[in-house]
Amino acid sequence: MQLLLILLSLLLVEAAPVPSAHVTINWEATPNVRGSITILFSCAATLCVCVWTGIHLNVDPIENKRKQMGNVSRLLGKSVWALIALFAPDIVLSVALHQLLVAKEYRRAVN
Repeated sequence: MQLLLILLSLLLVEAAPVPSAHVTINWEATPNVRGSITILFSCAATLCVCVWTGIHLNVDPIENKRKQMGNVSRLLGKSVWALIALFAPDIVLSVALHQLLVAKEYRRAVN
């Protein structure tokens, strides 16, 4: 189905004209207009902030372990999960789905 949609979109979308060999596309400097590097940094910053806020780690039920774990350790743990979510979001999704299924199973066992 996806292959059919891709082929259909390729047939329906008209391509932009190819520039002549004498036209060059330059890297835009930042001082006068919004430059290429500014756009790249703003996109990267937005992506990182979205991934960071989307990660919700489990609350540790063991109070003593939580007290032993410092803020730096929690920050490091969330940073590792944020990197995983940035480069392999399917892993985070599958872990979250597994946790949901286990939680439903525990709820059924308790009730």
